[in-house]
Amino acid sequence: MLADSRVPSNASAIGAELDLKFCTQMINLSTKPVIIAGGINAGNVGNILMRTGADFIDVMTGVENSPGEKDAESLSRLLTSVSVAK
Repeated sequence: MLADSRVPSNASAIGAELDLKFCTQMINLSTKPVIIAGGINAGNVGNILMRTGADFIDVMTGVENSPGEKDAESLSRLLTSVSVAK
């Protein structure tokens, strides 16, 4: 199951804010794995993981230089933040 902050009205937006309370409820109530997505980057991934208890995240714009172009340094910072949070 995917909990994503992206909806048609913000599909091209960068960093749409996640509803962490909703994501936490989905994780707690679901019998299936829940993937958290939307606006995740190195600066907020630790808080998101700690507050929701998510085991899975999906990142896109939070580690991109431009649409579709991933930035190695941004991805490295995100992975470091994930290891610290877990």
